[in-house]
Amino acid sequence: MTDEIKDSQNTDEVKYPLISMLKDKYGISSVSKTIKISAKDDLYDIYRKTADFIWKNGTWSVDDYKQAIKDQLSYATALNDDADYYNVQYVKELSDDDPNVKTIRSAMHSSNKKQDFKIFSFMAKKENHVNGIEPSPNPFVDNSIYKGFFAIDMNNASGTMQNTSYCLRSDRNFKWIVGNANRMLGYNKLAVDITKSFVEDFMLTDSFAESPTIDIQNSVVSLSTHLHAVLQVLSTARYKKHWKWLVYRCIYHKLDEMETTVERNGSSIEVSTNLSILETIGSWSYQDFMRYTVPSESDDDSDQSRIYRMFDGVSMSTRILPFQWLLLRFAYQLLKYIEDYLQQTYSIVKLQKYERDVDHQSRTPVFLEKKNINETTRQIMKSTKLNSFFSSVELDNDVDLNLFNSFESEAMRLMELLPKPDHKATLRLRKLGNFRASGLFVPFTNTLIVDFRTPDQIYSAVKNDLSFHRVGEAGYSSFVHEYGHYLDYNLDQNVHALSMSKQFSPIIRNYRNEVMNHADDFPKSGKYSIDYFCTPTEVFARSFEIFVKHIGLRSNLIGVKDEYDFSSGSVEYRCFTPEIREMLFSYFNSIDSFSSLNGKLNVDLTVLMKKNNLLNESGNDNNNAESDLQNVENPTLAGSHKSDLQEKDKSESELNLDSENTDQSMKSKLGDVNEPVLVEHKVNSGLTEYLLF
Repeated sequence: MTDEIKDSQNTDEVKYPLISMLKDKYGISSVSKTIKISAKDDLYDIYRKTADFIWKNGTWSVDDYKQAIKDQLSYATALNDDADYYNVQYVKELSDDDPNVKTIRSAMHSSNKKQDFKIFSFMAKKENHVNGIEPSPNPFVDNSIYKGFFAIDMNNASGTMQNTSYCLRSDRNFKWIVGNANRMLGYNKLAVDITKSFVEDFMLTDSFAESPTIDIQNSVVSLSTHLHAVLQVLSTARYKKHWKWLVYRCIYHKLDEMETTVERNGSSIEVSTNLSILETIGSWSYQDFMRYTVPSESDDDSDQSRIYRMFDGVSMSTRILPFQWLLLRFAYQLLKYIEDYLQQTYSIVKLQKYERDVDHQSRTPVFLEKKNINETTRQIMKSTKLNSFFSSVELDNDVDLNLFNSFESEAMRLMELLPKPDHKATLRLRKLGNFRASGLFVPFTNTLIVDFRTPDQIYSAVKNDLSFHRVGEAGYSSFVHEYGHYLDYNLDQNVHALSMSKQFSPIIRNYRNEVMNHADDFPKSGKYSIDYFCTPTEVFARSFEIFVKHIGLRSNLIGVKDEYDFSSGSVEYRCFTPEIREMLFSYFNSIDSFSSLNGKLNVDLTVLMKKNNLLNESGNDNNNAESDLQNVENPTLAGSHKSDLQEKDKSESELNLDSENTDQSMKSKLGDVNEPVLVEHKVNSGLTEYLLF
């Protein structure tokens, strides 16, 4: 690797910390490839694709493959009756002229000419077994010391043979395990990091300690052993069709002992306990287990079994012992843990690509400060009160200055209410060129950009409505969405982004699943594809919009209510189901900076903005406007100037006007003012009219 390439990679690590995070976790050398997940992919597929991603983005040596073999041998074979720990004595790469290499290659090449095998020999010693259970039979030899071979296909042409053991027909003691280079190495990197994360997280959570009978001190060892078995199932090609059943089977080896009966015509028929029942039981907490089951009617006092009765067209019942529930719970929780882990890795990969793309876009002239700004606009940039909330404010020469006055008035009131991180952003109001976006946030320059143009102007290059999805109304109604991005990256300086936290991860996972269910409603490619909408920070910004709209914000700086409606809004907002919305409401209310917005943001800022414009035009001094700003947290007081409202006891409901009635309400408030006033009125999500009074 040249010094120039190394310097470039080191620069990327400093500028893009998520790349450094991926390198620390998996040892990859760069991030040029990404992970593509489709609506059909389950946990097994996502695990495989993540392993492939790791391998494609690394430069791997023979020592890396040796380590992968050691790690795989060091933990349980998935379907053994217990977990055996193997202390690997050595792993050696064999030369091409070794007779063992010739034997294995001869046997394997007869099935696929594209394969190119690198052969390794190993010797391992079986250590003390877990929990006093006798060791399971050795897959290679009968004693505690055994030898064998790994055949790693460097051309990755042995997909269906991954993690499968073979032997010679003429000598069944001559055995080897086949692996593809990409899966062998990728699966190993994943397994090592998942195990490390699991052991660390186990000490921070009680999610696995819900039963009063569980021994917490020994659980981490037992659960880690089960985790290894689950990961072995996920990394074995021949288990693809039945992997979930095998996961439950490898944790509770005696599933056949679980009795399920069906009542038909007055008689009971014993049937197999199917996977859906196992998953249902595994999803229960200990309290659920006691609530959904009843004691069995067995005459044996020592029988602690309980009965789970189901009525789904037919009457079914399953007999469950407490330890059976606990093992099924382990399986369910471990799968959930792996799913969350892979979601987090997927989020890192997607977010780092998103950040790099935005950073590269921001280097184009449209994002740089203009040098030919006219003097009038430059004076407004210097004097705007928004400078108290932003490090600087820049206006394009094409920005309508009258429209900016309206924006400034409403933005000042909104900024008084919103959380304000210490690290101030730059605010730029300008055209976004051909980016077909109403706004943009650039994390690396901490810049919030809002396009003032109309929807037709911004999206003129788009030929059909399915090619894009708008974020609120174009123009400055994208402000709240972009501010959501700003809060994501700046509210907590101890994390890279709030959207990358484990607390927010379930919202991303559930939203992504819902988006996948509506994949046909999204563009298949281009900027506004599924990948864009499932990027963590985009999910966060839209969640923030939904949250502030839910708690009552009415403003020209955010879309109208219909855009966020679950049943009638645009598809990217419809995918926030009622269940996901409850999750995001709970998330934001768990953070003080957001929960404090409840009540405070239940205000119609469009009314306050129009009232302030009216006061300015009718000759009132600026002190009234400043007083209005100070009282904005109390919607009842915010508009109670004597020149406009004589009664101080006007209710909040009179100020929080519906947008459909704004024009009539404004007429009643104009009173004796003779000057014509231009009032902006949103008719619906796609139409804004201007009324002259």
